[in-house]
Amino acid sequence: MTLIKRYILLVTLIFLMIVTCSCTNKKADDNVSQVVLPKYPTVSILRSEENNISILEEKELSLKSIDKLKNISDIKYNNENKVYVSKEVISKGKNFNKSIIKILSLNGEKVLQEFYAAEDMKLSPNANYLAYRSFKEDSLDSAEGLKIYDIKGNKPVLLKNQTLVSGNLYAWLNEDEILYYGASEDKGTNVFKYNIKNQEETVYTPVLNGYCKFFICFDGNLLMLFDNGESNNLMIYNKSDNSLKKLDTNFQIIYDGVYNKKQKEIFLIAADNQEEVNLFKLSLDDLSLSKVNYDFPKFVDPNGGLALDDRGFIYYLGYSEDTKLKNDVFLYNEDENSNILISDEPSYYKIASE
Repeated sequence: MTLIKRYILLVTLIFLMIVTCSCTNKKADDNVSQVVLPKYPTVSILRSEENNISILEEKELSLKSIDKLKNISDIKYNNENKVYVSKEVISKGKNFNKSIIKILSLNGEKVLQEFYAAEDMKLSPNANYLAYRSFKEDSLDSAEGLKIYDIKGNKPVLLKNQTLVSGNLYAWLNEDEILYYGASEDKGTNVFKYNIKNQEETVYTPVLNGYCKFFICFDGNLLMLFDNGESNNLMIYNKSDNSLKKLDTNFQIIYDGVYNKKQKEIFLIAADNQEEVNLFKLSLDDLSLSKVNYDFPKFVDPNGGLALDDRGFIYYLGYSEDTKLKNDVFLYNEDENSNILISDEPSYYKIASE
């Protein structure tokens, strides 16, 4: 074989190898599941439509549809860190709907389904972790307690504690620590702190008098509602001096709350002694409490959600009719002390936010 023929043969073989590797890589790439990550506003309005939900955002004091999801009943998300969590309904139940949790992130998609139903999903500040509570069966008696999933590490977190967490009374203190109210055989009933990194549980507050019905965390401090059997007490726990202060306010129940760090205020959906649900504003400077809504809206939806956007606007839901079958979306503008109706018509709305 001449030198020229050898050269031509060598070039041909190299070309064939390049083409073959290119095709192989292309086929491998084609088999990789490409996850499309959405992007939602700071506050999203979910509207139920048969088996779908439409995701809406506020634009110029009206609602604009930006996405539609099938069989989804709730979402939690963090746009900055590109984590999107949704609860998908598999089938209807008597007490709970059978559901799964889908997590979309830069790592792809993960499905959590080792339960019958999941409730009260809460993402950590940077969305490295997801907290939720689950039920083994379609029964209130089948509660499995607090669960935490490590989204970044793609694995469940084994909680090394013996505390029975009460319902949905848990909240993230920071990225690696979560607070919860519950009962422990050796530590009593209290608000506890669990550190995921060192797997350690510690008592967070002094001895508490009564049963905690609600708490919200702000700057490491807590606003808590207690039932001591004779009355309800609204208390503030100050972390700096480990003190408890009772507020001169008698709420029967608090459904939801959101902290406005910039204004040092907490907004609450609560019922007072008249058992009417309203939206309240608590100033943390002087601990004064004021009602935000009066005759408009006539009724506040206790279970629709509460959220704060980047401009300081408060989003909540209300009813204009006594039947309370369908709700409307309202926005509270604190600068103008005004409540604005931003939905075109009553429907089945729910609020979600970062």
